[in-house]
Amino acid sequence: MTTLHPHLGAGLWPIPASATIVHLRGELDLTTRETVRERVLRALQHSTSLLVLDLSEVSFCDAARLGVLIGVQDGAGR
Repeated sequence: MTTLHPHLGAGLWPIPASATIVHLRGELDLTTRETVRERVLRALQHSTSLLVLDLSEVSFCDAARLGVLIGVQDGAGR
C-alpha cells in the first residue's frame, strides 16, 4: 500500500506504508546536533524499510547539521 504524505509542499510523493518516518521540528543547530544524530541513527537501526526524514517543521538548519544528515545517509548505504 502506498500513501501520500501531505506535508511535502507542492508535490506529493508516494511513501510506502512500511516506511519509518522521523519527524524533526524546530532548529537544527549546534545545540541539537547530538540529539538529531542519535534519533536518526536509532530510527535507522530499527527501520526495516525506507527511512524518511520529515523536515517540514524545521525552521532552521545550519550547514554543519546538514552535514550530519548527509553523513547518516552515507552510513546507511553501507
